[in-house]
Formats: sequence, C-alpha cells, structure tokens
Amino acid sequence: MKKLFSIVVSLLLVVCLVVPASAETTGYVFDDANVLESEDIAELNQRLSLISSSYNFETYFITGNEQDGKEIKDHLNAACDTYKLGKDDTTKTIILYLSISDDDYMIRTINQEDKVFTNAGLTYIINKIGEEFSAKNYYAVAWKYANMCDGFLDYAQREGTPYEEDTLPEYSAFFMPCVGNQIPHKRILPYFIDEADLVGSYSESELNQKLEKLSKEYQCDIAIVTVDSLGSRTPVEYADDYFDYNGFGYDTTQDGVALIIGMENRDWHITTTGAAIHTFTDYGITYIGDQFVSYLSDGQYADGFNEFADQCASFLSYEDSTGKVYDTNNKVKTPASLEDILKDIGIALIIGLIIGLVLVSRLKAQLKSVRFQPDANNYLRPGSMVLTNQQDLFLYTNVTKTARQSESSGGGSSTHSSSSGSSHGGGGGHF
Repeated sequence: MKKLFSIVVSLLLVVCLVVPASAETTGYVFDDANVLESEDIAELNQRLSLISSSYNFETYFITGNEQDGKEIKDHLNAACDTYKLGKDDTTKTIILYLSISDDDYMIRTINQEDKVFTNAGLTYIINKIGEEFSAKNYYAVAWKYANMCDGFLDYAQREGTPYEEDTLPEYSAFFMPCVGNQIPHKRILPYFIDEADLVGSYSESELNQKLEKLSKEYQCDIAIVTVDSLGSRTPVEYADDYFDYNGFGYDTTQDGVALIIGMENRDWHITTTGAAIHTFTDYGITYIGDQFVSYLSDGQYADGFNEFADQCASFLSYEDSTGKVYDTNNKVKTPASLEDILKDIGIALIIGLIIGLVLVSRLKAQLKSVRFQPDANNYLRPGSMVLTNQQDLFLYTNVTKTARQSESSGGGSSTHSSSSGSSHGGGGGHF
C-alpha cells in the first residue's frame, strides 16, 4: 500500500514539473510569464476563441520567462510541446510567443498551405506590435495581434487572396472587429496616433507625452488621431468606433475626448464619452474647433494639435474649479486682441466726429436772426384769441406687452449611440 502511495505521489510531482504552475492551461492564451491580469486573460481568450472558430484557424498567444540561455525558437518549441499545439497535419495554427526574459518575440504558423499569412504579412504584424512590446504593454500587444489576425483572415476569405506587401493597409484598418463586437477593457494605443504623418517624430513624441500628462491630471482621456482616409465611414462613425474599439476612456468611468483627422476629405471631428459629454457642450466643441482649425488649414498641424490639447485642458480646469461648463449661457471670455482694440478706437473716433459735427451745426444755426417759423404764434396779437368753451375727451388707450426673457439653461450636448452601443457627444467640420 505504501509503495502504491509513493508511486501516485511521484506521478503527481512529475505532472507538476511538466506543466508550469503559473500557466493558464485552457483556451488560447497561455501566460506562463504571469504578465497579464486574470481579466486580461479571460477577455483575450474570448476574442481569440471567436477568431479561431470563425475562420477554422487556431490563434494562440503565449508568454514565457525562461532564463536557460536557449534561443526563443527553442522556448516556443517547448511551449508547443507542453500545450500540444500543431501536433497534427491538418489544423491551421498561428502562434505569437513573447519571451519576457529575452525581451524578444516571434510568430509561427503551422499547416497554412494557402498562405493566409505571407512573409510580408507576418513581418507587418511583428512591426506593428513593436511599440507596445517595448513599452511592456503586453495586453495591448495581444489585442493588436488578435485584431490583425482577424483582419488578415477576413480579407483572405472575402478576396480569395492574402495581403501582400503592396496591399497591406495601416493598422487603423484593423481596429474594428470583423467577427463579434468585443471592446477592450483598457486603452491599447498611445494618446497621439499620426498615421497620416502630419508631424515629425519629435513632435509626435512630445504631443503623446503632453496628452498622457493632461489625461492623468484631469482623469479624462484626451487623444488625437490622424489617418489618410476614413474609408466608408462618416467622420462621426469613424471617431466613435476608433475611440470605443481601441479602449479609450479613462478608467472605469470611460471619460474621454478625441480629435480625429481624416486627410482624404480634410475632415475633423471631436467625439466625447462619459463625463466629457457634459464638459464639452455643443457650443464648447464649436468654440474649440474655431481655435485650432485655422492652424490645420495653414498646414501648421503640430500647432493645431497643441491648441486642441490646451483648449481641452482649459475646459476641464474651468469645470474643476467652478463646477460650471462653458455653454451658450456661459461663453468663454477671451481678452481683446490688438486688432479688436484698434477697431474699437476707430469706431469711437468716428462717433466722436459725428457728435462734434452735430454740435457745431447747431451753434452755427443760432447765429441767424431770421429763420423759418414752424407756426404762426409770432403773427398773433397777444390776447386777441379767447376760448369760450373747452373740454378734454378720452378717446382710447393702447398697451403693448413684451414677455420677459427668462435666463437660458444653455444649449447642452447633443448625444447619439455608436455601433458598440456607447453614448457619445461631439461635433466637427472641414478644414
């Protein structure tokens, strides 16, 4: 009996050694490096499971933290052996493996005879997740990877051909799920995305840092996105969807404001969510637009984006300090410009000149001894006219009433629902 017990214990120890205790051993996410939260794993499993079943293409995400001096491909081989991935000749599979200890990552495909993921496509995916990997934002790495797998598989299914180097779009083509409508529970992109290349890399870095600082200070995501084309979406649809499906919105309150620039038709649109819908009223959005659009029209994009950020900070700061928001009944008070001051001085001089001319004309008229008489009183003999009877007769009265204007409560914010069902405010135009 004791011998049997010893054998059972030995077998259990072997199992514990073979399967990492920290690994997520079910589904499509295996976080052996423990870099994801439980909510991250559950959400990513749901996303990858739907992609895998929809396209009949198994899509996995694995993290490892081995420190044995071996190469990353050896670590990936060991993970495939542990989780029995790619062990048959028919199951199409793609795996993204992150080696946290080696600060490296690689993608492997198995049994994809139709080459849905070409070499150019795999290189594209590797490059697009590089920034998030360097920032150690592994949740964002996994989510962008899932989005691109979804987009690649959908394109191949619809077009009958995979993405090649000359047909690969910008990442913005993949932010919207092709299957399902799952939204990430946290932000997966930087605060400043310049796909249209409107500013230099230095300005891009500075703007991202500025927007991140303001977002944390006011606990409201402030983002700017530039793209070459909005595709088939309207500016409203694109702005709302980009905001929602990239996880923008501060913390659990989902407060946020974002400016979207579409260069194809020179569109600009501001979208708001959460408490920012109240902060940035319809009047406020129009006012902010008036402040930065002239910069965009002149090609001074960095200045325009900085102006947008400063105006957002000003509106949020005003609400924090006063408890009020800028609206039609509480407009932004701006100091008069030099041009306005000179204009006022000119108007005052003109009015003064007119008044002076009138006074001089009256004084000049008084110097005449003979002038036109409007009545005949000067030609009557005093006391020659006597009234024998007089009376006053009341004929009628005329009363005009004007309604007293009550104090306006302001225009507020118009709202609508996005494709995800989230409530948004906003407004925009062209430049």
